[in-house]
Amino acid sequence: MGRPVNKRYFSETFDAAAHVVGGSSAVAATINSQKGTKTFNVTTAQGTSDVTLVAAAIPTEGQMNITATDSAGGTYYVVKLFNQTAVLVQNDGTQFDDNAKVDWTALDSVNGGYSAISAGNEVENVSVSLVS
Repeated sequence: MGRPVNKRYFSETFDAAAHVVGGSSAVAATINSQKGTKTFNVTTAQGTSDVTLVAAAIPTEGQMNITATDSAGGTYYVVKLFNQTAVLVQNDGTQFDDNAKVDWTALDSVNGGYSAISAGNEVENVSVSLVS
């Protein structure tokens, strides 16, 4: 699986939308733990279950999404998440190609959010916030 995301980022970093097993719809979720690069245990107002990260605007039962936004306001779906990198699929963003693997790190409290740098091509001031 590679290095899992450090659990200190779960409650503060990712505003994930998830449709837990047995739930009625996709709602805001808190990530409890990472099971794999695409599988997470989450809790919503509708319960707790393992869900799979997908590139979909509205996750169906057993799925979740995390949306990344670039510096131009373009959006991407995160399809794999590692401790320091994420794999993105374009929604309406154009700064990163489909299946681009980008680095992300926490920014300071003045800038907020999280930055992504094109793998192998560091591009200053191109940031991706990993929020839904």
